[in-house]
Amino acid sequence: DNLGDWSSDVCSSDLRNLPGITTKNYRYVMSKVDNIEALCGMELKELQELIGVEPGRSLHAFIQNDVVGRSMDSP
Repeated sequence: DNLGDWSSDVCSSDLRNLPGITTKNYRYVMSKVDNIEALCGMELKELQELIGVEPGRSLHAFIQNDVVGRSMDSP
């Protein structure tokens, strides 16, 4: 298994809690993307190619609204 920097159980557990990530696709995502930071840096089209159109849209919206938006609000 090539899991990149996804070494801790906490990371895989956190990954499975993201919109668009399921118990069926999380290991595939972990094998294709180096880490959570790389996943959050992916464009909509890349996410859709990785996990499907609707799941990719859900994940991208979550990242943009809840991750990127929140970090921009921080001092």
